[in-house]
Amino acid sequence: MSRTTPGQVQTLLAGDYDGATDLQQHCDSASATVDDLVQQASTVRGVSMLASRLELIERNLAAHDYVMTDQTYQSKTTQGASAQFQGKTDMYLEGSKYGMKAMRLDTSGCLQALYADTKRKVCQGFWLGKPPSQQIDYKDRD
Repeated sequence: MSRTTPGQVQTLLAGDYDGATDLQQHCDSASATVDDLVQQASTVRGVSMLASRLELIERNLAAHDYVMTDQTYQSKTTQGASAQFQGKTDMYLEGSKYGMKAMRLDTSGCLQALYADTKRKVCQGFWLGKPPSQQIDYKDRD
């Protein structure tokens, strides 16, 4: 069951909300994430958080989920028909001000740790050439 309501999320979104989208789906998604957060915070880190803080985290996660599906404008021009949107989808929670606020509200650090693993970059390389014993010296080539 969600800790927050669509009305609370709508109030948080203020000018970023289109007024037509059903916010309950975003509340449900945020609720599942906060449920995982509570479990991880208590079992792994031994931290418990107040229900009021969990509601604020969930509200901000729901708002983040909404703006990532309907991104808010950073700037727009009407006659020139150009627009620039806030954040990027590959930034995870750092892609919106609501996601960043949810991470700040999480005193356990579990949200940041959860998304830090997905941002890990791995570089690999391999040699496609011949082994040194089969290589031809530059001067002996065509």
